[in-house]
Amino acid sequence: MFSLTYGKSFTERSLLSKMEKTTIKTHVFEYNRAFSAYKNASNEIEIEARLHQALINGLKEKGLVNCDQDDPIRIADICCGAGDRIVKYLRNIQFQSGIDLIAVDSNPDYTGLTDNDSVDHKQDCEKLNSTNGIAGDNLYKAMQAKIIPLNNYRVLHADVMKCDIMRLLLGSQTGDHCVKDFKLVYLLQCGYYFISSHHDQARFKELLDKICSDLLSSDGIAVLSHCCLEPNTHVSLFNYATGKTKSLIPTPKECLDLSVHTSVTNLCDNLGLSCFDIPYTAYLQLSPQVHEYKEIFKDPKRYCELDNKPDALADFYTFLFIYDRSLDDL
Repeated sequence: MFSLTYGKSFTERSLLSKMEKTTIKTHVFEYNRAFSAYKNASNEIEIEARLHQALINGLKEKGLVNCDQDDPIRIADICCGAGDRIVKYLRNIQFQSGIDLIAVDSNPDYTGLTDNDSVDHKQDCEKLNSTNGIAGDNLYKAMQAKIIPLNNYRVLHADVMKCDIMRLLLGSQTGDHCVKDFKLVYLLQCGYYFISSHHDQARFKELLDKICSDLLSSDGIAVLSHCCLEPNTHVSLFNYATGKTKSLIPTPKECLDLSVHTSVTNLCDNLGLSCFDIPYTAYLQLSPQVHEYKEIFKDPKRYCELDNKPDALADFYTFLFIYDRSLDDL
């Protein structure tokens, strides 16, 4: 779950502190800018990374997951985003023969690519350096700095809701790799986009089935991460703002019916998959002055007052991400 707090900003918010002037677009939802502000205001990734490292290391100690095999561990990061989250997840875990990673996303800002295109660090170094793909850049830096034992990686541009995940990943394989040899497959914070309709939920069920049946090795794990709908969280704020709930405090029934967690759990039950929960609480930390800025946020004519106020801009775009829409649509 997530809670909203007010206080000293996280250090990562320094990204926005360098902004002196900015252009605020009211007619489009600037996802990348909003998501960046949201990530910088949250300690979610850091908490998840520590939990994940403890989980995998614990499973290794019990002999339930083998990361010490002779061949590199194969990992897929579906909806990889900027590629920084997976790097934090895989730190402090020993992989004897290193990692081969496939990262997939549909956002060209993250991939630097278009449909049916990819970047392989070994074969396309010049191409990699000529693109502005954030994910490829972050993975390349992680490899060069040896933050994680990354032997090889490939960035793919694809919408997993519209493509065959098997064909997509098979097309990126080389050598004698068989299909069912992925040790870890990540679906991080992407369930929200897959359960908005019955059609999307059916597609997500198919995707999850293929991952677990055809991609994962016998001791492989699929890792899903999502925020639950609970009172006094940013998810409850979003659901109220978008009219999905009648009150800022959702009812127990609404928490069940509208929760990504409920949908994912039901899908796993329907597919006969073992599903284990690791609940935690993360915080979305806004600036101490957020209450002073709120009147400015409501009036586009006053947006010029946000210049040279990096904390205000960070709060502003964090709220836009929570609402998941442009200012004109609010």
